[in-house]
Amino acid sequence: MRNAWRVAAVLAVAVASGACDNSPTAPALFTSETFTGTVVREGTSSHTFITGQTSATVVRVTTLSPLVGLGLALGTPTPTTTGEVCSITIGQAAVQQGDTFQVQLDAATYCVMMFDIGTVAESSTVAYTVTVQHR
Repeated sequence: MRNAWRVAAVLAVAVASGACDNSPTAPALFTSETFTGTVVREGTSSHTFITGQTSATVVRVTTLSPLVGLGLALGTPTPTTTGEVCSITIGQAAVQQGDTFQVQLDAATYCVMMFDIGTVAESSTVAYTVTVQHR
């Protein structure tokens, strides 16, 4: 009986010390930014993000509602007399919900743009969410 109490005591200490984790938490390697917006017929919508160092950048089309194809592009924001536009560097037509792309980007300011490729119905909008992971 005495050995049973010892085993129980050792197990209790092991369980209690396993619940405490005082180890430092490593910082996330990538910054994840989520952008939402809408695209109308023949329209565009863009968002700016800044990369801190040269590395792979992952762009994922998280949601599209309704489920239609849109265009996706990466570029650099360019000032105009009426605001700012996303000057396209690379693009992909007909992206679908769940599509993921990876591209190597230098440290700089970029924009991600969603645009109609002729799939948005007249007087309609497509809501989207795009996630960009970068360093």
